[in-house]
Amino acid sequence: MNGPFPRSLKNLTSLRVLDLSYNYFNGSLPKSLGNLSQLEALDLTGNFLRGSIPGILQHLCNLRSLLLSRNYLSGDMSRMLEGETRCKRFTLEELDLSFNQLNGSLPDWVWQMQHLSTLDLSYNTLDGVISDTQLANMTKLKKLSLSGNGLIFNMSSAWVPPFKLNTIDLRSCRMGPRFPIWLRTQRGFQYLDISDAFIIDKIPSWFWDASYAVDYLNLSYNKISGDIHTSVKFLRATTIDICVNLFQGKLPSLNSNVKNIFLDDNLFSGDTQPILNAEMLNLRDVTISQNLLSGEIPSAICNFSSMQLLDLSSNNISGNIPECQSNKDSPPSPYVINLANNYLHGSIPPWMAGPVPQLTAESHLTELRLNNNSFDGEIPSFLRYCNRMTILDLGENKLTGKIPSWIGEGLSSLKFLRLRSNMLTGKIPQQLSYLTSLQMLDLAQNNLSGTIPNSFKNFSAMTKVNRTVEGIISYRDGASPSVEIASSKFEEIIEVEIKGRQLDYTKTLSLVMVLDLSCNNLSGEIPIELMDLIGLQSLNLSKNQLEGYIPDKFGGMAQLEALDLSMNHLSGKVPGSIVLLTALSYLNLSHNDLSGRIPSGNQIQTLTDPSIYAGNSDLCGSPLPRCPGDEHSRVPTQGADAEDEDGDSDMFELYLGMGIGFAVGWWVICGAFIFKNSWRVACFQYYDDMENSFIVTMDTLRRRPTLSNFRVTDEGRVTNIIH
Repeated sequence: MNGPFPRSLKNLTSLRVLDLSYNYFNGSLPKSLGNLSQLEALDLTGNFLRGSIPGILQHLCNLRSLLLSRNYLSGDMSRMLEGETRCKRFTLEELDLSFNQLNGSLPDWVWQMQHLSTLDLSYNTLDGVISDTQLANMTKLKKLSLSGNGLIFNMSSAWVPPFKLNTIDLRSCRMGPRFPIWLRTQRGFQYLDISDAFIIDKIPSWFWDASYAVDYLNLSYNKISGDIHTSVKFLRATTIDICVNLFQGKLPSLNSNVKNIFLDDNLFSGDTQPILNAEMLNLRDVTISQNLLSGEIPSAICNFSSMQLLDLSSNNISGNIPECQSNKDSPPSPYVINLANNYLHGSIPPWMAGPVPQLTAESHLTELRLNNNSFDGEIPSFLRYCNRMTILDLGENKLTGKIPSWIGEGLSSLKFLRLRSNMLTGKIPQQLSYLTSLQMLDLAQNNLSGTIPNSFKNFSAMTKVNRTVEGIISYRDGASPSVEIASSKFEEIIEVEIKGRQLDYTKTLSLVMVLDLSCNNLSGEIPIELMDLIGLQSLNLSKNQLEGYIPDKFGGMAQLEALDLSMNHLSGKVPGSIVLLTALSYLNLSHNDLSGRIPSGNQIQTLTDPSIYAGNSDLCGSPLPRCPGDEHSRVPTQGADAEDEDGDSDMFELYLGMGIGFAVGWWVICGAFIFKNSWRVACFQYYDDMENSFIVTMDTLRRRPTLSNFRVTDEGRVTNIIH
């Protein structure tokens, strides 16, 4: 159902339950809902309702459940209960206003609802302070969910809550800097999220005892420290997230119930055996990146058939990746594998692509990042079956052979292909141009030869100029619920060489448009078809053997921020259209055979480093020496001197133009009088007439009487005193 909220419902005064959840109702909530005096449950979850919530609670004395989550409701909550009420007591047990746009502080009436067992106001923009005195009457509270707001908890160290919570969902609420002691009284909770809570403290020993029944535990994005090697073993949790903290020591030993473990960005050391062992067969999502781990990847990983996310990147892990035997092992069928920035070597094992090739199975692999290791051999052919692959990063290894054509033919979903800094040879296959979704192609620092394929113009994703921030990995139907956790927890990162620096792109990865073929042995001319990629941000063709002219169509690549064509054999002039690249902030045309005057104007004027054009002996013009025939020919200096010289030149041109304009104007007017006698006589006669008319007018005004020339006689008559 859709359209405005039906006003006719106000006549159903005997209605007890109204459930219109997950429809398409829009507009505002009518105040007439207060007429449904017998209503006990109202559920409008998942609609498109907007505006503030009207004052209805003072009329709904029997209401036990009010569910308005996942709408677009705004304003503060104070209007929900305003004015006089006929209710002797309120029976509200469940209040869910989560995922709206409510703001302001929590009104006092919330704390008067003594029967509340569920209070969910998460993911709004609420602020203010919550004290222990406000919660003093909430004796029946079981679920407290205030995540995603800016609330501050101000509890005394001796406070003992009057309730026993099952769900404690307080992400981003300011609870620190001390670890909240009142949690000690909440033994037996099943869900705890106090992530990003500004806690800077050592984790207390009593916490693990209080958490014995927890199923979901999230302490991430704080600065909690301590050694928890043996503390977590007896937890029955299926999901543990303690990433981005200061935990140290060995990895914690886990209960075999754990399915999702997120330990990245801590100070854990030792090997991965406490996590990746034969008892942990239920593991699905594992991220232990950015720690101090060492040792090898255990062979037990070959039996983790449920694993969908494995991230061990940025550690000191070494050795070979275990070779799993499909006839006796149950290897993973992962969605994401990230082993980047370690010391792994050897070949890439086939199990990473999942159970392929088989007619009954399909590879789930969406992202494979093995960059910055020492893998050798050729790019493995089993990857051709990974038609869901979105990111393939094998850069900074020791891979040899040619770039296989099946990458373009089989990996149709690929958006990021990074093979830089290997030992690849041969030509760039034309089939890569089949990758119409490709946003980044980085083949730099190899031994590739031949020409740049003209067909690269088919990278249609690189022709889009109006892009938005969005997720890169898209999980298809059939993924388990843990993949949803992975997609929200796993941060997509790509290392991009741009503007002469190595940058990491994360949240804005969908905006990256890069083509880097630098440091190879490519020859021939720059294909003019590349100029069709008008969405490119960075184009790097430097350190090759390219020749010919720089295409004039470069001016159409308006999104280009970095252009590097240095160290080639390019000749001719720098195209004037380069001044149209208004987003350009990095340019390198050095060490070519370019000649002529450097164009000026727009953004190009801000790129004043002479090294941009170094090694082109026949180039001239700012910021290099002036071209022959220019006035004041000398090399401009940096700073004020250069500005003064440019200013002098501009003033000279201004005065010259004024002089020429005056001379032309004078001769146009006076020349006509000299050579046309009748015009000259008529003009002088006109000026004589104007002079005579002016004299007559002034004389008339001088003789006109004024009030000062008259007086009033005793008889009341006015007489002129001028004779």
